[in-house]
Amino acid sequence: MARGDNTKAAIAGSFMELMRHRAIDAISVKELCRISGIHRRTFYYHFEDKGELIKWIYAQAVKDGAQSRNPPAHWSDRTRIVYHHVKDNRVFYNRVYRSNFAVRFSGYTQERTLMHLTNEIQKKCAARNIPDSVAKNAAMFYTQALIAFTRDWRSRGAPGDPDRIVDWIVAFTEKGLDGLIL
Repeated sequence: MARGDNTKAAIAGSFMELMRHRAIDAISVKELCRISGIHRRTFYYHFEDKGELIKWIYAQAVKDGAQSRNPPAHWSDRTRIVYHHVKDNRVFYNRVYRSNFAVRFSGYTQERTLMHLTNEIQKKCAARNIPDSVAKNAAMFYTQALIAFTRDWRSRGAPGDPDRIVDWIVAFTEKGLDGLIL
């Protein structure tokens, strides 16, 4: 891991530890820097604000999980990584969604989900000569459904085995896509 990534990881670790006990909005950058043993300007060198730190934590978890799968072979692999990460860190994400950063983080996760689903759906549609506009509409539909389902699952305490939940999502999505594309 590069030096900058080590600093980011240290800041993220301190932030997640503080969030175990308090809401995000109650944690100041000054306090986070004190706990992390860094100067304020070091924090702002790496992150614009706490919202960017939250996005980095999420993106890093997905990246680390994806690297362990060398690379993810199917869109469900990335979804599986996300579901395990959210379940393992549900207190963190519940606090994120009760913070001033909720809308921004939700937009970020929706944008990433849409990007990945669009790529997968466009591949399926191109193989069957289905217009790109249909692929984009299908990707938007499945993104909205997946984001809403994930938000509800997380808010209920992330019950159940993430692998079984992702298997269900894949079955539902793939069957729906086959119906759309046939």
